[in-house]
Amino acid sequence: MESASDIPADTKPALRQPHPVRILVHTLTHLVPSDGVVTNKDLYGDKLISMLDRICKHAWGCEFQPGVHRWNTYGDEFGYNIRPCFFLLDYGSSDNDEDVPIVCYEWTGGSL
Repeated sequence: MESASDIPADTKPALRQPHPVRILVHTLTHLVPSDGVVTNKDLYGDKLISMLDRICKHAWGCEFQPGVHRWNTYGDEFGYNIRPCFFLLDYGSSDNDEDVPIVCYEWTGGSL
């Protein structure tokens, strides 16, 4: 019986790398949820993590992981109502940014 070390390296299956994707979500500041995931009474941090978590669960079926998902926001001044804001999440990597698809959603306050 052959052991794994007897199999030539080029015939071992390659590890699957995640396909890179960029998610862009547009919403209004007063629609961003607060789920109580940040417990130190930081409303900004709670709204931020709550929204990033929702996006990750919708797109990839997992919770937001800072070391895995790269993110950025624009207009995230949650103290003001009815202002446009944007969340951008990246997953995976690519040698060419032009090859990364951008998937856009709108958060309505209840669903993407």
